[in-house]
Amino acid sequence: MWLFEMVYGKENKKDGMIMKENIIFLYGTDEVALNIKKEEHIKSYFKENSPDVTVIEAPGSYDAYVNALEGQSLFANSSAVVIRNPFFLKKAAESKKEEKEWERFFDTLKNLSSDTLLIISVDGKPDGRMKITKALLTISQKEECNLLKPEEGAGVMIRMLMNRGKRVEMSARMYLEAVVSTWSTISKPFLETECDKIILMAGDAPAISKRLLEYALPEYMDRGIFKFTEALLKKRADVVLQGADHIFTTSEETLRSIGFLAYRFRQIKIYREMKRNRRPSGEIQKILGFRSQWHMNNFEKEIESVTEYEAEWFLVHLFRYQLNARSGGNTEIKDLLLTYCLWK
Repeated sequence: MWLFEMVYGKENKKDGMIMKENIIFLYGTDEVALNIKKEEHIKSYFKENSPDVTVIEAPGSYDAYVNALEGQSLFANSSAVVIRNPFFLKKAAESKKEEKEWERFFDTLKNLSSDTLLIISVDGKPDGRMKITKALLTISQKEECNLLKPEEGAGVMIRMLMNRGKRVEMSARMYLEAVVSTWSTISKPFLETECDKIILMAGDAPAISKRLLEYALPEYMDRGIFKFTEALLKKRADVVLQGADHIFTTSEETLRSIGFLAYRFRQIKIYREMKRNRRPSGEIQKILGFRSQWHMNNFEKEIESVTEYEAEWFLVHLFRYQLNARSGGNTEIKDLLLTYCLWK
């Protein structure tokens, strides 16, 4: 058996095929995680004797793949090959010639020596309906690395902090939920790095506080949008006008900030309308997506000075501003913000 495993890899049959431990199939939307996993697999497989890595970028060719896998270095007894976004996972074979080339390549994979590690890395999710994809999955170790959804990020980060031995205060939990829910992309490895930094900053403190997170999170994660929104809801014109220069910078940041303001005022409009119609508190909390009564109470305190009419007015004029901006108009966002703040 030991000789069999040395030549063919650990025996693990699936659908009549032998799954090989030296063929790794990585795919998903998180490019950072894909790269980290690639490095981890190479280090784990070869231990301290990792060879130079041969990387074949898209589109590649069957000849290039086979030559890389069958070629043996004069200076090393082992080799690592990474195939990124191979062309054969984009579309099915269109001719008999292509089918024969695929069969030759697949035979190479099935007989791949344990001295060689192959990692196939795909950005996104491959089409599982394709015969080629199904065949690869029968002989390879697969691992999916996806970006987290905005609504998942805070929970993942809180668990990471707790797994590192820290209690996360309720105010800090709610702050994380508010911050992370506005991010467009969330990479798990990035969250792990940030959690490591937060743990170092916390030192011997048993709990993670909201104040620590406000200081610890990098500026580009927040951009002060939460303090800015608090000032806007309280109609503090001086703070709002001063903060606008830091909130509405690039076109990307402007879109993100406007999106958050629209989200918050839409919540206020929904809350006021449901309250006016005497809907149960539990139903309102569920509709607004608040996971705890504590979160609901803080929201109510934050918006206590904003009426339903004011929320609707701001939303309408915010959308008008966006439409005008897309049409090439010269409307300033500060004009809208100042008008709202001075409204008695």
